[in-house]
Amino acid sequence: MPVLSAYKVFLIDDDEDEYLLFQQAISELKINVEIRYINNCSEMLELLDQGHIPDLLFLDLNMPMIGGRECIKKIREKLKDKLSIIIYSTSKHQPDVDGTHQDGANLYVIKPNSFEGLLQTLKAVFSIDWKQSFYLPPKEKYLFQL
Repeated sequence: MPVLSAYKVFLIDDDEDEYLLFQQAISELKINVEIRYINNCSEMLELLDQGHIPDLLFLDLNMPMIGGRECIKKIREKLKDKLSIIIYSTSKHQPDVDGTHQDGANLYVIKPNSFEGLLQTLKAVFSIDWKQSFYLPPKEKYLFQL
């Protein structure tokens, strides 16, 4: 059985504690993932310009300077559909969900309010084969729910 290469994942969030929880959950689930924490969209765009393109990008919606929606638009201008973007936000507002879908994000995940919820969410999200195809669910399945 071939060994699957690790997912290269960027987590863009202005709260480093989110990264620490995310990293702990990935470790506990034993998912083969290389995570890179980036605290703003500008830094992430620079990395993309340098050719550092992950398999998957988790993007917080509410960030200073360049917000999540503007960040999606900038990514899509550069890479079209070569990068899967998962919105990873506390916002449950329907205009945020609809807007990010329209902007070109692949999935909208509401940050769980417990570590157990995070484990379940990440296990389900990583059950999707993000490397094989550009996953873009229909609008009614865009808001990820367990």
